[in-house]
Amino acid sequence: MKKKKADEYVAVVEEQFDRARASIENKIDRFIRRYAVNDKITMVEATKYLSEAEFKDFKMSLDEYIRLGQENAVHYSADIARDLERASLEYRITRLAALETELKAEIASIYGIAENVTYEGLGEMYEELYGRTAFEIFKGIGYMDISFAIPDMALIDSVIRSPWSKDGLTFSMHLWIDQTTFISDLTDLLSQQFMLGSGYQKATRELQQIYGRPLSECKRVIYTESAFFQGKAQTDCYRQLGVERYQFLSELNTKVCSICGKLDSKVFRLDERRPGVNAIPMHPNCRCVEAPYINQDNQPGFRSGRNEYGKSVEFPENMTYEEWYEQVGRTLEENTIS
Repeated sequence: MKKKKADEYVAVVEEQFDRARASIENKIDRFIRRYAVNDKITMVEATKYLSEAEFKDFKMSLDEYIRLGQENAVHYSADIARDLERASLEYRITRLAALETELKAEIASIYGIAENVTYEGLGEMYEELYGRTAFEIFKGIGYMDISFAIPDMALIDSVIRSPWSKDGLTFSMHLWIDQTTFISDLTDLLSQQFMLGSGYQKATRELQQIYGRPLSECKRVIYTESAFFQGKAQTDCYRQLGVERYQFLSELNTKVCSICGKLDSKVFRLDERRPGVNAIPMHPNCRCVEAPYINQDNQPGFRSGRNEYGKSVEFPENMTYEEWYEQVGRTLEENTIS
């Protein structure tokens, strides 16, 4: 999942979040309009029990969410699945509790899709980049008769599901935490609005403000995880083929942070490689890359970067970020500001 690949998966997740947001807003819209008195809904109205007809409709929608959860069990929150099963056994439920249950199921659905997209993307990226790295190494040393084997999917699966960050969490765990926070923020805000007896417009306006953070967190997870597993696939291939050193490469544009800019073009020993210290990802949303360092006597090639007008052009491969910034980047910043 290189940058372009990661962008494609992020686009899928963004689309799902947009659909879910529309569905969530529609549910809240219907709820407030249905139970509002003088355009305001109170906690008294919100905590009344559903009528028999309303309860029947709620059970039907809940059964559909449960079915979807069962079909996507691997990428669906077990805690929310249990909550839905428990709610389906209730004989009476308040209006607010029914709404919160439906919103939980809606949020669980989009996070299940986000996890599935991320998992499949990381697997595809690892397998593809492992093979491409081997090809580039063979091409660099001038012959192709070294035997190597791309890891099978069982091994790739174990790699993807192993924690690597300092907090000891996998990408699935990070998404679960984000999902739980999203649900908590949404339900807390609903309760607060109803306790204050807020008007319809104010309630929906404030609810819309919390939707941006969950999507941003999902995108951060995808980009950061893709950077790590890009480096992981390359490193595993280097070890199999006996490559001992790698080169850190940042993009030649003004969006690169000062930390990555200072590491650009530096060469490190593979046994000293440490993500976040001298290897990708250096930070969340890191877009830098690494390359095998085989023969420093080869004639330098070219690397792409932005010129002083922001156009993508080629620069000498051995140009560092700091050299590029002094020659081009400073002017590009001035042109962008002006």
